[in-house]
Amino acid sequence: MKTRDWVTFTLNGVVKEVRGEWIFKTLSDYLRYERRLTGTKVVCAEGDCGACTVLRSPVGLGSAKPRFEAINSCIALVGQMDGSALVTIEGLGTLDRMNPVQESMMKSHGSQCGYCTPGFVVAMTWMLEKGKLVDERAVKNHTTGNLCRCTGYQPIVEAGLQAGKLRDQDPKAFESQTTLKRYLPGTQKKELEKAVKKPVQIVLKEDPLGLGLRYFYAPTTLKELAWVRKKYPNSTILGASTDLGVVFNKGKRDLRHLVSLHLIQELYAVKKTPKGLAVGARVTLSDLRRAFEKEGANALAQSLDLFASPQIKNSATLSGNIANASPIGDTPPVLLAMGADVLVLRSKTGKQEWIPLDRFFLGYRKTALKPGDVLLKTRIPLPKKGEYFQFFKNSQRKDLDISCVSCAVWSKADRSAVRIAFGGVAATPYRAKAIEKELALKKGQKTWSLPQLQSAMKTLQDQIQPVTDLRGSTAYRRILAEGILRKILNEIPTS
Repeated sequence: MKTRDWVTFTLNGVVKEVRGEWIFKTLSDYLRYERRLTGTKVVCAEGDCGACTVLRSPVGLGSAKPRFEAINSCIALVGQMDGSALVTIEGLGTLDRMNPVQESMMKSHGSQCGYCTPGFVVAMTWMLEKGKLVDERAVKNHTTGNLCRCTGYQPIVEAGLQAGKLRDQDPKAFESQTTLKRYLPGTQKKELEKAVKKPVQIVLKEDPLGLGLRYFYAPTTLKELAWVRKKYPNSTILGASTDLGVVFNKGKRDLRHLVSLHLIQELYAVKKTPKGLAVGARVTLSDLRRAFEKEGANALAQSLDLFASPQIKNSATLSGNIANASPIGDTPPVLLAMGADVLVLRSKTGKQEWIPLDRFFLGYRKTALKPGDVLLKTRIPLPKKGEYFQFFKNSQRKDLDISCVSCAVWSKADRSAVRIAFGGVAATPYRAKAIEKELALKKGQKTWSLPQLQSAMKTLQDQIQPVTDLRGSTAYRRILAEGILRKILNEIPTS
């Protein structure tokens, strides 16, 4: 197969082709040290503070129209930006005038030390360009992933509100200066669309540190993916790197043998099937939320509001969150409660296999994936009429935090069937089948009796094995797990 040994993207309207060692480095480092675009700041280097925020739009990848969204550049690898249009803080204004957010930040005194300012400006520009109502809630929601140590946030919120007013005063003038209008002309769009049809194969026989072979593969078909993974079964699958980017920055893992899924078009699809919503491995959590809303699955959509920051959700994939197999991950309890399953490409046979999610997690950070296997899709049954779903997460802060204990419950409205799942109470995301059995209603029974509930809670305490860590003690997690489950069961509406 014909391949290319470079990745391409546009940066503030200029086409870039990147080769060699930069492929394996973070986007923020590339911007700052290779392109000298130092407006993009790096403070936390783990996607937590938003100072490194840039705008990104995939081009020719998936079926969605180009759409700029805010992402964290500190945990994104340069190789992943292939087929993208990128805009940094330097690209928002012009030589003649600042954009509405920059102007409003200045007039509202929204900046002090300045480290966080570029990230806030980029995030709020993304908010304005969505074309929706700008009120205080919208400003706060869109800047959830941005931290400021100086201003106390109020001047920043006021700047966002003022920027919304400036946009609405002359919407035509604003529309003519959006990032899509300025930085994604037809010629560049066609150039990127042409490039992403060809797979990427980059091999460095020796990196600058003399560590030996490095490679970056980006196949365009599942057939090519199966070939690469069979040849290199111990390679690292690269989805969005929102987890891998953190461990890379902290020096805990050297990302040297990478297989990226970003060029496989069918993995961007979300399709409704008789058995549920089939979600491809490249579907972001933001796209998944939009798909849930479209299908009227509002409770599932709202469960994602508690997941990370907007910048993370605009990059992170559902498949990555599942394959990460964290016992405190936010989506696995939701998916377990809904009875989801996953489609796995088996490297050894080249065949695809559906695996129920409650058989996927085998131990701490251990899954049913064998060397060379790839998680291709997740199939999620949607709540039907007469069914109920609720997700509850306990964490030290409401936004942008990992859970201490989480719980998801699916139930029929008549309580004749229930599925319960937890995060943070065992070495894996935990499906509480023994408790579900305890709560099975007998013939003629309309709801759970007090002895039945008491027995279920005893079973819960017998079954779970929470540990003590910085987020909570074993005892605290036991109290939380029981309290949250009681709360959700009590709130199931009667039929």
